[in-house]
Amino acid sequence: MNSEAVFNPTGKYHWMFSIPSRGPIYFETFCTGVQAICVFAGVIIFTPHSKDRITNRDIVWRKAKSLIVSSLMFYIVNIIRMLIQLQLYNIGYRWEDIHYSISAASSFIAAIIILLLHKWIPEFIISIIYTGTLISEPMKAKRKEKIITIANESQKIDLNLIRKYLGANNKDFSRKFPEMAQDFGFFMEDGQLLVPSEKKSEFLNALEKKFRKVKSNQMKTKTETIKETQNND
Repeated sequence: MNSEAVFNPTGKYHWMFSIPSRGPIYFETFCTGVQAICVFAGVIIFTPHSKDRITNRDIVWRKAKSLIVSSLMFYIVNIIRMLIQLQLYNIGYRWEDIHYSISAASSFIAAIIILLLHKWIPEFIISIIYTGTLISEPMKAKRKEKIITIANESQKIDLNLIRKYLGANNKDFSRKFPEMAQDFGFFMEDGQLLVPSEKKSEFLNALEKKFRKVKSNQMKTKTETIKETQNND
């Protein structure tokens, strides 16, 4: 391309590629993807981890490996992206057409790095799940209050409301809940759970028991995921 990098002390951008056939293209440090590197470095470094020695095995090395690999991937991919864009610009493409499209395409590297984090730092994914749990707790408390109110005022409770409170997906709820309802003498009709007046108290206790069991199984699965990933390493 017979281009050269030129320093320009004035203006917003202090560096440019001078391309004789097309004119200058200005660039800055952010073009290397350093801002994405900083974001993922912060995520990797400050991702909380367990205090259990077995679960916490090699956490420093796992974080260091993730930090080095993700930083190199971002930097190298962005340098290659810049070279491709300059070459396309040199042969005649409009800069506006190639700059935003290729820059957006290179962002898929973030998805690959997240997959690496899932393997090397499963605590990252667990932290996201845990954060979501903290956010969802107030919503579940409101659903519980609503269920209790409905149970005290009526003999019909919407099954979808119960499913959301238990945090179950449609498949598991459809498969397991009818057995629970039958065990306690409840009946289902047109998406509603029919609760006899004399069994309201029993229903609420069963709901609490079921809810605690679901939460216990979820935490057990998360812990097993971390240990299984580390054993595979």
